[in-house]
Amino acid sequence: MPLDLDDVAHLLRRTGYAASRMQASSFTSGTLAQLVDTVLDITADPPVVEPPLLLDTTRSDSTRLNDLTLWWFNRMATSPTPIVEKLTAFWHGHFTTEFSKLPGIDLMWGQHVLYRANAMGNFRAFTHAMALDPAMLFYLDNRVNVKASPNQNFARELQELFTIGVGNYTEQDVAEASRAWTGHGTGPKPTYSYEFHANQHDSATKTFYGTTKNWDGPDTIDEILDNSTKRPITAAYICTQLWEYFAHPVPPPGVIDTLAAVFIAANFDIKPVLRAMFLLPEFYAPAAKQGLVRTPVDYVASVLRLTGRTAEELSATRLLGVMGQVPFSPPNVAGWKANAYWFAHSAVLARFSFARTAAGTLKTLGFPFDSLSLTVADAVTLALDTFGVLTPTADTVGVLTRWLTDARAHGWAEQTDLMALAMLSPEFQVA
Repeated sequence: MPLDLDDVAHLLRRTGYAASRMQASSFTSGTLAQLVDTVLDITADPPVVEPPLLLDTTRSDSTRLNDLTLWWFNRMATSPTPIVEKLTAFWHGHFTTEFSKLPGIDLMWGQHVLYRANAMGNFRAFTHAMALDPAMLFYLDNRVNVKASPNQNFARELQELFTIGVGNYTEQDVAEASRAWTGHGTGPKPTYSYEFHANQHDSATKTFYGTTKNWDGPDTIDEILDNSTKRPITAAYICTQLWEYFAHPVPPPGVIDTLAAVFIAANFDIKPVLRAMFLLPEFYAPAAKQGLVRTPVDYVASVLRLTGRTAEELSATRLLGVMGQVPFSPPNVAGWKANAYWFAHSAVLARFSFARTAAGTLKTLGFPFDSLSLTVADAVTLALDTFGVLTPTADTVGVLTRWLTDARAHGWAEQTDLMALAMLSPEFQVA
């Protein structure tokens, strides 16, 4: 039995920003398992090469950061393995670091490469690498965590946000873990590479999760993942984060238990969890298809991917701040929220402005959108198809039909506004 086009398009949007009718239709003759395996196959992921402009130290870090953001957008728009970009963005919002707290762009680039390389790997290895990453050591102050003055920032967020979640540890666990992480810092500039400073490490016994011994920082990660009580809680917490990123907030009953069991059985490998998630019928339910608003980054990347234009051509970074999401600059250590968070008054106006400006630029660049030669019905279909809205509601079709009928009756210039309206349709706002 052929796969449902709407199901295929839904998976491709959630894992790769956007799906054209041709792309989605090409997968309907196979099985869901085959499609999921294709989505998760990253053997064709292009090599990661540092953008040349990032290497130009005569330019300011803020300018180079914008260059890095444009480079990432272009990769989102063109990569044959967009799931890597989606996961890199997920981990950037999970193991959060803010550029403004770092001494330079090189640390931000290094962390980005680290997150990208581990995006679909093993969560244990990833967490260990993240903990010793110079950008994270700066951001959560572990580079100044010394035995004479323990700093709890990293030890707290390691548990609260990165692994086990609120309510599953005590303040003593935070205090003792911070002592365990003393001495794990950085070397001198310009590289600030990770260094362990034995003279600043607290080597006395500590009690963490009820066990008293001479804990070292990395030991606490293994304890979180191996402790018989904490292990299933951590698995469920990470699976919940993944579900809410790819599907929708508030997972249905039983889903997280299923995914957590897969995660534990896979010894915390990430890919098997993703595969299990994308095969669940709940992932294709109306609650999932209608329950996740595109983030500003996803919104812009989707336009780029569907139109084949570059981030520079469509000024991809110009309105991100007003929309509410700037890569490498999360609002706090908890990262970005979802859904209603993106619909503050100013954020909605910024989306409108981006859509209107992008449509005008596309027309100026000669983007092939010949609505003028079509009937009203066919022009509306062209607009929605162009922006990946393959199964629009009758309400959306009706609104665009009435608008275009009026536009032609009054002699309005239709092409730019019709493209903008397709980008602003409810279906395009929902990934």
